[in-house]
Amino acid sequence: MVKAIFFDIDGTLLSFETREIPESTKKALTELKEKGIKLFIATGRPKHNMKIIDDMWTFDGYVNMNGQYCVVDDKVVWANPINKDDLRSMNEHIIEKNIICDYIVEGATYLNKMDHRLANVGGSIGEFLKGIEVKPFEEFYDVPVFQVGPFITTKEEIEFLKCAPHCKAARWHDSFADIIPKDGGKNIGIDKIIEMLGIDITETMAFGDGGNDISMLEHVGIGVAMGNARDEVKAVSDYVTDCVDQDGIYNALKHFKIL
Repeated sequence: MVKAIFFDIDGTLLSFETREIPESTKKALTELKEKGIKLFIATGRPKHNMKIIDDMWTFDGYVNMNGQYCVVDDKVVWANPINKDDLRSMNEHIIEKNIICDYIVEGATYLNKMDHRLANVGGSIGEFLKGIEVKPFEEFYDVPVFQVGPFITTKEEIEFLKCAPHCKAARWHDSFADIIPKDGGKNIGIDKIIEMLGIDITETMAFGDGGNDISMLEHVGIGVAMGNARDEVKAVSDYVTDCVDQDGIYNALKHFKIL
């Protein structure tokens, strides 16, 4: 019996086309709530960048920043910042290679610089970046930093990680990577939440579409890839449903007879 379901946001709950939650998904969330199933967000976003979701629906908790910061009923149950030595060496590399990078602390996201290269980042990410304050990375050496987002290619990512031996990359966007601790991930965040709630991993389900969803979809009882998911995400999932704009979440819940 499924007792808790975890949802990625972009490309899963939110349509890339409309930037809205499809009506069928809203219907599904309502019916799941009525059944007493716990509903959680599992995203690369920080909590302060989720107004678009919070305005549409109230969830029981959040796995934020790819599992680095987890909240249940407004209580922080897990916080896993990046190694401070890694932060320093990453910043040296960022400066040397002239990389644009965002970094997330509790309650805020900052950019190390703003220039024309960010004009190529569109959609909700581009809109979000326009409102970010620019601050030197060095100001946060002594503050917990939970996620670093360098705007680099997959090839550049390999070199970048050599500067951060305690970290790994979770990528869901072609323009940038999410850098998190090696012992992090959405799967770890899920474990922290269900341990608190007394729910077994076999009683969980998750929906996702991006590379940073792989650890989650492999880990839960039922991992569902959206029809618009990357091929490597579909390959590790228990089931591939329809695209987000084609009632993918609702159809999968019907397929597994959860609704």
